[in-house]
Amino acid sequence: KAKNRPVKIVPRNLGTAINTDLDEYWPSLTADENTMVYTVLVPRDTNAYKMGNLPKTPNYFQEDFYESLRDESGQWQHRQAILPPLNSPSNEGAQTLSADGQWMFYTACGRRDTKGSCDIYFAQRTASGWSDPVNVGAPVNTPFWESQPTFAADGRTLYFISNRSGGIGKKDIWCATVTSIKDDGTPIFGDLKNLGSNINTEGDENSPFMHHDGQTLYFSSDGWPGMGQMDLFLSR
Repeated sequence: KAKNRPVKIVPRNLGTAINTDLDEYWPSLTADENTMVYTVLVPRDTNAYKMGNLPKTPNYFQEDFYESLRDESGQWQHRQAILPPLNSPSNEGAQTLSADGQWMFYTACGRRDTKGSCDIYFAQRTASGWSDPVNVGAPVNTPFWESQPTFAADGRTLYFISNRSGGIGKKDIWCATVTSIKDDGTPIFGDLKNLGSNINTEGDENSPFMHHDGQTLYFSSDGWPGMGQMDLFLSR
């Protein structure tokens, strides 16, 4: 039925203020759609990259965050790299912004304070920029793999991917709720839940996005019937 009734989609490139010859991906928008943070795969040695000197090493590129603001005419302004301590010599990626743009949750792997292979971290905007990131801890992070957070517009619910035990498939979508806030503004999570068999399958679920309407969850999956391998789905 889907093949016989195709939906016409016309993608629009956001232009050179956002896109380059590097890889740009995983955009996160505030609720007013005027601030966007996204991940860019950047060379560790910019001069060598410009001269075409590309060492064949797995650590030649790293993931960093960039930010762009949209002006009153609706045009995205030239991107700016987010300053340390949020960007670091390590990889940062798969981020989500709170609706007001004041909080960010993102994925980092192999850090000194990690609970497992990859964990979810938190930072907040301050008068001088983004704060030092902190590991959000249990019950969100475990010795297993946690990644790809999306933070709901209710300001309380964090959805994320984990391959921890007790799930339905290989990678499932889970959620946790903010139960309190520390004196430094860091949220504490509890009430951990698996989203259940209406969402999760025996395969992999990835890249969840909770729309700012608070009712619509988009995600990718290779466990539900689709057009190919990993397809996009939504549930309300």
